[in-house]
Amino acid sequence: MVALALRRHLRDHPTWGEAELLFSNATGTGLLYPYYWYGLIWRPALTAAGVEYFKSHSLRHFYAGSLLRQGVPVSEVSAWLGHTSVSFTERYCSDLMPDAPDRARLAIDGALGSLGPKPLAADPPDLFGVA
Repeated sequence: MVALALRRHLRDHPTWGEAELLFSNATGTGLLYPYYWYGLIWRPALTAAGVEYFKSHSLRHFYAGSLLRQGVPVSEVSAWLGHTSVSFTERYCSDLMPDAPDRARLAIDGALGSLGPKPLAADPPDLFGVA
């Protein structure tokens, strides 16, 4: 979806400046000044979407969380976010990975599944409620 949106944007708007920025601004400098961004772009977009308040920095968290939930390694997400260490990313994004323990259990089950005994219908569930 992002690729499609970017293709449409590039079809309708040329890149800007020597750096070929995807998005220019009204001042012609290529810089997005806070008063310009929030007043002329962000707030009108929120109003059009019917949203009263939403911090633009939250989009960064949405990006990171989406990648992590889809199984992208935290080391890669950390590098893309420009964090100085993976531990920084883990500390601030751990709440975005609530299903990490489930993924870990499934990975180990997949790796060991063919090696161990198969559970029988009569077997009691283990402590984690898995047959």
